[in-house]
Amino acid sequence: MILESEGGVKEESSELAAALCFGLNDKTDLVLGIPYQWVTVKEDEASASENGFGDASLELKWRFFEKDGWSLALKPGLSIPTGDKDKGLGSGKVNYGLYFITTVEKGNTALHFNAGYGRNENDFDEEEDLWHLSLASFSGIFLWHLSLASFSGNRDRIDRETEVSRQHRHGEKSGQRSR
Repeated sequence: MILESEGGVKEESSELAAALCFGLNDKTDLVLGIPYQWVTVKEDEASASENGFGDASLELKWRFFEKDGWSLALKPGLSIPTGDKDKGLGSGKVNYGLYFITTVEKGNTALHFNAGYGRNENDFDEEEDLWHLSLASFSGIFLWHLSLASFSGNRDRIDRETEVSRQHRHGEKSGQRSR
């Protein structure tokens, strides 16, 4: 859940995403992501809520190196404009990204490092160049994840907002656009 407050406006947003993975062969997976989003914006005594499916994603993960517990992979992907742009649940545009993934496994423990770039074409005055770094570990039944950084192209702020919260921050309501 993301909680933000700006100029007396409080925003709460959550997202639940299903990731369906299909193994095409031993080194290649096709991944379909389907997010569902909830957003509530409160200002003084008034509040507005939106929820629904966001933009779907389609990614192809290719593991091009694997030896002695080390593996390297590339994961290019597309964001498909399936979310309702007028409700702020999608960008209305096809977007793309590329991630580099490193995994080190020893016994029942694995360490994962991800670095990537995503293009965020949009009509909301949002950052369009998004960079990401993360680290995760799995040991037995325990999993931890640390997002090292997600930042925009100008690196002056952490990009942690959903499409809907940004739309509400810019004063747009469902079905309306700022010009």
